[in-house]
Amino acid sequence: MARADEVTLLSRSFDEMVAYLREMANVANSIAQGDISKTMTPRSEHDTLGLAFYQMSEYLREVAAIGTAIADGDLRQEFQPKSADDVLGTAFHKMKSLRQAISQILTRSDRFGLPLII
Repeated sequence: MARADEVTLLSRSFDEMVAYLREMANVANSIAQGDISKTMTPRSEHDTLGLAFYQMSEYLREVAAIGTAIADGDLRQEFQPKSADDVLGTAFHKMKSLRQAISQILTRSDRFGLPLII
């Protein structure tokens, strides 16, 4: 391979890497603004950063779906923290007793025909 071809190949590879990192930065900025609808697809099974980014995005969508269901009144939602360091997951898990108390109040008020004013 001629030296010019090697430089061209290296330059293209570098441009592709920069474009991929820019794409990741754009998705990260969207997530930082609360938009978790955008996704990043890892380039390969060896794309460690892409795989981690994908897993993080999936985790945030899972937590958001549970939070949305709870906000819509489905207090039966359960969430198990992913690890001992999972602050968000632990907070959702600890809300279980609060959700149970609210559910009991709703059930009892309905049983006795009491109006519930929120």
